[in-house]
Amino acid sequence: KLEAGHNLIFNLKTGELQNTQYYNLPAFKPESNTKKLIEEGRKLLQSATELRMRSDVPVGAFLSGGLDSSSTVGAMATLTDQTKLHTFSIGFEGPYDETSYINLVKDFFKTNHHHSYFKEENFQKLLDTFIDMYDEPYGSPSGFPTYEVSKLARKYVTVSLSGDGGDEVFGGYNAHYIGRKIDVLRKFPAPLLTLLTCIPIRKLQTAGRIALGNPALFRYHAQMRSGYTPEIFKTWTQEKLQKAWELSGGSVAEASRIFDLLYFTLPDDFLMKVDRASMQHALEVRSPFMDYRFMEFAQRIPTEQKVSLFGSKQKILLQKVARGVVPLEIITRKKQGFTPPIETWITNETYGPVIERGMILLQKISPTIFEHYQKNYAGKSDKYSRIYLIRLFLFTLWYERWIK
Repeated sequence: KLEAGHNLIFNLKTGELQNTQYYNLPAFKPESNTKKLIEEGRKLLQSATELRMRSDVPVGAFLSGGLDSSSTVGAMATLTDQTKLHTFSIGFEGPYDETSYINLVKDFFKTNHHHSYFKEENFQKLLDTFIDMYDEPYGSPSGFPTYEVSKLARKYVTVSLSGDGGDEVFGGYNAHYIGRKIDVLRKFPAPLLTLLTCIPIRKLQTAGRIALGNPALFRYHAQMRSGYTPEIFKTWTQEKLQKAWELSGGSVAEASRIFDLLYFTLPDDFLMKVDRASMQHALEVRSPFMDYRFMEFAQRIPTEQKVSLFGSKQKILLQKVARGVVPLEIITRKKQGFTPPIETWITNETYGPVIERGMILLQKISPTIFEHYQKNYAGKSDKYSRIYLIRLFLFTLWYERWIK
């Protein structure tokens, strides 16, 4: 697979492959004029959205009820007749549902809205298609509703805009917030940080160790604690974090954000997910926040205008850009992922045999991983145990479809 900013040339005469990097981010160089940045951000959002609305076919938008997609729809609403602007969303039953926020936005902009619910019966019908569509091991449950919202959109439009990239540009993840805290800790004297590592509170010990260590590897140490990590992944992570650090201006928070932007969350997860799911329905998805000008704009936004030091506030500048454009309730709401309650569905008797086969498969493929899973996650109900249960379930089906 090609990394961001690379192209691959095959020479028909010599049979040689040449992989070259044609673009890279400029180094992080923050500007202090917040008012100027807000004005520039609004103009850029308008311009990037208008550019992606150019089409000879109908154009709509995914609408999740979050800040990124709502800002995109807000920009679109100023560029076209709102009654002709089609928006699309998926709801879930239970605590995962964002329908109330979606309704708030679609009523605010008066779009021609289309809403559907993703339920367990939809999940059952889609399983085989999901495994075919993602013909590599892919463990994100959000791939299911992404398929459904793409299917819904294709009934009305051929092109749909999305809010993908907003978190990676403006600093929307908890890791970016924690990174800023590490940046502050690194200014403390080494003896004080050493003292932190001796306090019998795990978070303080970890923070002290990271602040004393190589700052470029903050995410490496954070990720290595979250699950089984083979050597090849450790090597890859260290290499990419070092590249992100070189563009970060010496900021752990910025290096973490750039790592997500260029290597981690976007290229091989979110963008791959949307591309596979949308093209399954011949729907083209375009993302204004993925405009290269936004990438470069992010390198000029001060870290304190991305994430707060206290209160876990994120995407601060985007919130300011969106004020007066989208409803205030959307700006101030808590971040939520696009996740159906799959971990509840796969634990019923219908799917029990899949999990059992998965455990046998895991033991056969790698006794080391099997033992790690048994010790740390099997039979538990915490966050990571639920995540790995879903991954085991989907991996088992993938293996049986493509390998066995």
